[in-house]
Amino acid sequence: MLQSIKSLIPLKLKINLYYQMIRLRGALDKGNNVECNICGSHFSRFSDFGSRPSVLCPTCFSLERHRLQFAYLTQHSGIFTDALKVLHFAPEKCLHEKISQNKKLEYETADLLIQFIDIIEVKPKHQMSITDIKFPDNHFDIILCNHVLEHVPDDKKAMTELLRVLKPGGFGILQVPINLKSDDIQEDMSLSTADRAKYYGSPDHLRFYAEKGYMQRLREAGFQVESNPFAQTLDMDRLCLMKTENLIIVRK
Repeated sequence: MLQSIKSLIPLKLKINLYYQMIRLRGALDKGNNVECNICGSHFSRFSDFGSRPSVLCPTCFSLERHRLQFAYLTQHSGIFTDALKVLHFAPEKCLHEKISQNKKLEYETADLLIQFIDIIEVKPKHQMSITDIKFPDNHFDIILCNHVLEHVPDDKKAMTELLRVLKPGGFGILQVPINLKSDDIQEDMSLSTADRAKYYGSPDHLRFYAEKGYMQRLREAGFQVESNPFAQTLDMDRLCLMKTENLIIVRK
């Protein structure tokens, strides 16, 4: 009976209820052991997310990668203060709310999908494919693209499009899930969704990047590429950062 009732609840509502429960749980985890540098909240611990313990902020729902990028952008860019042009693919709400406070920005958000989970995501201004970006050449100072390219069938075309719209002297942060056990990209378009979940970490991932292979593919697209261990300059335990995650920063 309970299973039948659950099956009637729309997926979007289930996800929203899940995050509301996370928020309520956060009210019980009072303390000062961990801190979210994005929203300023602190707790005895963050909430678990999947198999990763204490990584999800119960207030703004930031994850490790969001807090890492926010710290880098604060220290090494003018995104929160200057008149810049910024492109943000698949915008995360926790970052969007901070970036959009800078009214000097030309801040463009985009995604191919316009369905979104409003508690953690933002409806993009532009519905567009990352393989066909509807902006002119050399337009953006900063590009943010987090955990998108592993979903894109033609990721090489997406990389060349990102390069095209980035200004000379601009930079992008292009994070993807990284396989720490290999130097080569695992990629087989014939895999079933079950096998993708098994080998790539999610049924909608089309490949599993290794850092070396990923950086090489970005270089082949024309980028200058840096694997930046910026996290090691921060209090990784307090921010609950992934100790093995480097920022993949591209320049033109």
